[in-house]
Amino acid sequence: MPRVSAPEATTPINPPPARGPRNGDLPAYVGNGLIGLRVREQPLQAGMMIVSGFAGEHPERRIEAAAPAPYPLAGDLALNNVWLSDQPSAVSNLMQAYDFATGELTSGFRYEAAGVIAEVEVLTFASRSAPSIVLQEITVRVDQACELALRAVVETSGLRGRVIRRRTDTPGEPEPVCDGSLLWESEGGLSTCGFALATEVVGGAADRSVQTWDISGPLRTEYRLRARADRTVKLRQLVAILPSVVHDRPDEEAVRRVARAQGSGVETLRRRNRKAWAEIWKGRIVVHGAEAEHQAMIDAAVFYLNCSTHEASPSATSIFGLAAWHDYNYYFGHVIWDVDAFCVPPLLFFQPDAARAILDFRTRGLPAARSIARLSGRDGVQFPWEAAPLSGQEASPGGGDGAAHEDHGSLHTARAFGLYADVTGDDAFLREHAWPVLSGVADWIVSRTTRTKRGLGNPARDRAGRGA
Repeated sequence: MPRVSAPEATTPINPPPARGPRNGDLPAYVGNGLIGLRVREQPLQAGMMIVSGFAGEHPERRIEAAAPAPYPLAGDLALNNVWLSDQPSAVSNLMQAYDFATGELTSGFRYEAAGVIAEVEVLTFASRSAPSIVLQEITVRVDQACELALRAVVETSGLRGRVIRRRTDTPGEPEPVCDGSLLWESEGGLSTCGFALATEVVGGAADRSVQTWDISGPLRTEYRLRARADRTVKLRQLVAILPSVVHDRPDEEAVRRVARAQGSGVETLRRRNRKAWAEIWKGRIVVHGAEAEHQAMIDAAVFYLNCSTHEASPSATSIFGLAAWHDYNYYFGHVIWDVDAFCVPPLLFFQPDAARAILDFRTRGLPAARSIARLSGRDGVQFPWEAAPLSGQEASPGGGDGAAHEDHGSLHTARAFGLYADVTGDDAFLREHAWPVLSGVADWIVSRTTRTKRGLGNPARDRAGRGA
């Protein structure tokens, strides 16, 4: 493979566009490290969302686990009052394409109903510059004049949990700041997640209505207009999403965040997001002499790692990041030693602030790590085998065999703190954050040994006659 030139060196290889139904493949993954979305091939149908730090009781294992939250970028459209949600079989020409360089996903499909054909293109991305914001732009082109209706929905159906507050007004303001806000509580009441929706239509004068009467249903805004074949219509959705671990009243903070995003505008947010991804790709790993397929796999790994990590993440990341799907095993969203061992080192060069956020989660969990050590009759700190995303405590399911016997995880965590201090040269971090972990793990190691004539040894190995 020829040497990559300077301009090409920062341009990742995109996977080929996907066409037609998934046929069991996982949906596309879009994320920014605080929010992760699984976007279906027909992207207006609700997919799945995981938010870092939002946790509930797992429905089967009854342990603390990452919990799916209401899907923020659902939608619907109608041609002459025939709704897509009522005629899903009228969709064809499904297409999805990633742009790894910008973190954007473009989906397309054709919807034919009531004698009208609509070509629909949907742009979806999660902002890196404003990490609480996800955005979607739906572009519709019709082949003849018709009555067109578009809906933006924060979908709550099909989830375990409940709406505990829903507003479409802004208390004390003469006009609402946004379309509405929602406070969602997870099953078991472990945490809440706040939402705020803002929308606009571009390309024609439209009648707008907000669903105000439903106190426990989704947020929904609808636009109706007369569409023409010679112009496109765009519906823009901005949704702010925050977990309660970062704000005690996250729905109210979401309103403030979405108002700020509206002030910036979609185009500005898109430009800033592209700039943030361009900065990440300056560190692209280029393998000379390898097959193009090998380079494409490296680019995909870098993309998905950075989709799952951000300095704003309160709960590190888990194996497979924030890309949960209902029929796939993701270790309950728990933070396992693999993250410290395999995610922190490359992030030190791609996103050092995101690496720091992973370590900050461990710092927040130090009291839990000390308790684990004490409960096991040891000194220092012993980090959980599977740390719960909200509490940072041990959350292994069942009898927790791994938590009982796999003790090497703490060493990987300590190593990650040492690597961060070495790479960044941050002396304050070394003293204030790394040293409590490094010394605590060292004390834990020493407390697991016994003194012999030959020095410190492992008592279990001594009893087995295998030497000190």
